[in-house]
Amino acid sequence: MRVKTNVARHARNKKTLKAASGYVGGRGRMLRLAKQSVLRAGMHSYFGRQERARRMRALWIQRIGAACVANGTSYSKFICAIKKKGVELDRKSLALIAMDEPKAFAGLVAMAKG
Repeated sequence: MRVKTNVARHARNKKTLKAASGYVGGRGRMLRLAKQSVLRAGMHSYFGRQERARRMRALWIQRIGAACVANGTSYSKFICAIKKKGVELDRKSLALIAMDEPKAFAGLVAMAKG
């Protein structure tokens, strides 16, 4: 028995063309070009998310490092000391504390030093 895929194929093609709407030239109108463009766009968006995560971590480290220098210690010594003390704060949280609550961060630095 032969299987007809008209409805499923049309739905799939519509989904691809909708995802490619707004692309320049035939990439938004022609199915073959749209498929390639949507596939490549998905790949780039995935790698872009990974890159954004790397950039954000680097930014948090810079902010923590600047706050540490302002409080008389280095970033590496501070991170090592709070790990030994058992503080379970990640770099994102530490950067937010360093920016928004300088006194609380100074307390963390003092606790890490002593």
